[in-house]
Amino acid sequence: MRGTLQDDRRKARTYLSSPKDLFVSPDWYPLKMDFERRYVTFVHMSQTAYRESTFHASRAAHRYGKDAIEIRLDDILLAAADIPAVAKPVHFILHCGLCCSTLLTRYLDLLPSSVVMKEPHLLTQLALARNRGIADWQEIFDLSLRLLTRTYGPAEIATIKTNIPCNPLGTRFLQHSQQATLTFVMISIRDFMLAVLKDEYRRGLVRFWNRDLSDNATGCALPFADIQTDKLSVEQHAACFWLRTRFLCDDLASGRERSRVMVLNGQRIADSPRDVLSDVAGRCGRTVNEEQLRWLIDHPSVHQHSKNTSRRYDAQSRRNELEELQQQYGKQIDAALDWAMSFGINPDWLTIPETDAVIGQA
Repeated sequence: MRGTLQDDRRKARTYLSSPKDLFVSPDWYPLKMDFERRYVTFVHMSQTAYRESTFHASRAAHRYGKDAIEIRLDDILLAAADIPAVAKPVHFILHCGLCCSTLLTRYLDLLPSSVVMKEPHLLTQLALARNRGIADWQEIFDLSLRLLTRTYGPAEIATIKTNIPCNPLGTRFLQHSQQATLTFVMISIRDFMLAVLKDEYRRGLVRFWNRDLSDNATGCALPFADIQTDKLSVEQHAACFWLRTRFLCDDLASGRERSRVMVLNGQRIADSPRDVLSDVAGRCGRTVNEEQLRWLIDHPSVHQHSKNTSRRYDAQSRRNELEELQQQYGKQIDAALDWAMSFGINPDWLTIPETDAVIGQA
């Protein structure tokens, strides 16, 4: 982003006359929050900028957005209280990571009736602080969802693909609105572990995700609750995290709001996009005809690697890569799975159904 943040704030004030303007459209994207100072940073984002950025985290938003401004949280809350909230459909995508969820988001982003938020950092901040005594956390959470579900027109539907630490908030997402629906994307534990072991950055990520679940597991009967994560190998971290995520997924899929939850095998997004898109679109309240399906499946953007858009990537590329990783890391994964099985895990619980289904507990 050109210029200093201070310069951008001065320019941004010419476009935003009141905090109430924030609720008119998604033009001002809520990037992050300073909990101590109680300020929210917004970045001016166009529809094109939203679509072009793969993730709406801090770096991407500053790259694609033009202006930035800080607004006091209390001013935003006061403005929200003066503007009645409108109940409308919203679809959440939760996922285990490294499971083709970005590909699904790209497909949905191409639909003209969609406004898609991709791993908003503000929600991640709230998720990481969920058990840390933040004052009026629930009120801030509700405000954040209201800001992240704004659309440009009344016929559009908002979709929020969350970041990994948001998975424990699934029930709260569904409680936010009776019109909210949720897709939880999972892949088999072996494929997940292969993807994690692929590089050191991912290994660090899974350690971080696992520690977050351990640190914030109060009141939740997650598997391996008593394990000291600092003593686990990276393979054990990956297995432990996947099983805990599977538990969260199952809890949603078999809970009170299960009629609004779909569990999706992420491999199907790559292998059978035609069927997946029809199913997910239906959950979002959309209808996709045959012509639209062909256009979506053939669109160039869905054949790009999720993290490196200059690299072509498809279902066959994914299968080839997993086979190569299996040859390299198969024995390490077998040992970690044996370790996981020693805790009494049902072996049938290590795979995800090829068709959408409610999955049973271990």
